[in-house]
Amino acid sequence: ALTLPWFFFSISNPQVSQRLFTTRDPRAMRTMIVGFLSFGLIFTLVAILWGFAGLVAVPGLDNPDLVTPSLLASGSVPPWLGVLLIVGIMAAAVTTVDSIALTLASMIGRDVYRAGIRGTDEARELAVGKVVVLVMITAAALFASLKLELISLLAVTSSAGLLVTVPAIVGAFFWRRGTAAGALVSVVGGTIAVAWFRFAGVNPWGMPGVAAAFFVTIVLFVAVSLATRPPADRGRSFIDDLRPQLDRLRIR
Repeated sequence: ALTLPWFFFSISNPQVSQRLFTTRDPRAMRTMIVGFLSFGLIFTLVAILWGFAGLVAVPGLDNPDLVTPSLLASGSVPPWLGVLLIVGIMAAAVTTVDSIALTLASMIGRDVYRAGIRGTDEARELAVGKVVVLVMITAAALFASLKLELISLLAVTSSAGLLVTVPAIVGAFFWRRGTAAGALVSVVGGTIAVAWFRFAGVNPWGMPGVAAAFFVTIVLFVAVSLATRPPADRGRSFIDDLRPQLDRLRIR
């Protein structure tokens, strides 16, 4: 339940995958991917070791979200390391929040506002994005002020929810038989399955709810795609437009 969403993190999280569009050439893209995977491995090992340290130094802790402040207050961590840790946490939080806010603002401005209203120019799209950023940051600050101690729950639930986009994303690039209807049904159906399994405490087939919902998403994408017909002309047009650039970069 925890490993599966993390394994597909770089694909399912749009604030991460959008960075693939910023590289100047395939070599830079490969460097970025390898660097991201390497950092992710180190980050995962550090987080796991930190959690085990909390089990040893602060046994019987009811709320896992309090592991870090409890460890810092236990006297087991040197003061200089504690300061470095807090600075790192703040830096990571800021870079994550601004990436998510900018990504969601771009998606709403481009894919919702501009796509739904004809004749909209880029200036209006940018203005809508700025409003969305302000609203989301304000809402996040107000939510954080409630101190609900739901960090772990929210992190796992959000990762599980984003996991339902993976079959459609992978299918768009590697399965020509995939259709838009299959992608839409799989994402919507998978989201409903995640919410149901998570909040009802259901573990179908003896599997964790996240894994079961991911399986449901794959089945829906394949079944609906096979039952519908993809727009062959549009697919060929998309590939034809990309082929000159791919040939120039020697990508097959």
